[in-house]
Amino acid sequence: MTSKLQPLDQGIILSFKVGYRVQIARILLDSIGEGKPCASINILQSMRMANYAWRNVTETTIKNCFIKAGFSENKTSSETEAIGFIKHSIREGEINPEQ
Repeated sequence: MTSKLQPLDQGIILSFKVGYRVQIARILLDSIGEGKPCASINILQSMRMANYAWRNVTETTIKNCFIKAGFSENKTSSETEAIGFIKHSIREGEINPEQ
């Protein structure tokens, strides 16, 4: 159920994990191809791989996940009405935005 409600579960985390795992697979395949025992990955390498994987999660992926979760860039009429009401109340002094 949470994957239907939380955009990160919709694909952002999946995209990150795939990018991270591809890098691990490359390191392991390179070491096997060179005839070496499986390479161990230290914390610094792991952090660099995580950074690289995150930087490769595209803006489009993030936007699509939020849209799939039901969020939209377009405001509904009730949101527009609420914003108008708040602006009017601030102008009339009924709401103090500094409180």
